[in-house]
Amino acid sequence: MSAWDIVSFILIVLAMVGGIWLLRHSEGKTKNKWKLSAYNLLEVKNPDPQKVRETIKFLRIYGGHFPKDPEFTQLDILLCNLLRETEKPDKTDKKTKK
Repeated sequence: MSAWDIVSFILIVLAMVGGIWLLRHSEGKTKNKWKLSAYNLLEVKNPDPQKVRETIKFLRIYGGHFPKDPEFTQLDILLCNLLRETEKPDKTDKKTKK
């Protein structure tokens, strides 16, 4: 083995470790982005249903498979309930026929 082989092996290993670190770091930033988006939607009085659906979708994606992140699961349930409330038609607006 020459010195060049050893140096290239060390550089490849360092590049792989750096790539893994960058991927995990970017995933954490994305998870926080959707978590903050969910909290902001819960505070808004009448949120856009399309934004709520998109946030629910990404909360389910980034919440993990097994075990699921309990905070993401709770936010998912709260946003689903909020979406049902906003899409529920008002029965007072409909005219009844006699």
